[in-house]
Amino acid sequence: TMTFGAAGENAQWGLIASLDQKGVNEIVARSIAAGVNFFDTADVYSFGQSEQLLGQSLKDLGVKRSDVV
Repeated sequence: TMTFGAAGENAQWGLIASLDQKGVNEIVARSIAAGVNFFDTADVYSFGQSEQLLGQSLKDLGVKRSDVV
């Protein structure tokens, strides 16, 4: 489990919204390559930016919607 945005600024990975799209894409690409297929987002994580960044990342990486939960 990897949580973006809920653990506060002192979390190891920081807030996902503090990364640019390239950084998010790198983390998501590594996650997908490692077999991760479940991403839990909510509008309260980084004020909704985690959903926007994750969605854009999946689009940028060409991940099929049917391949993730």
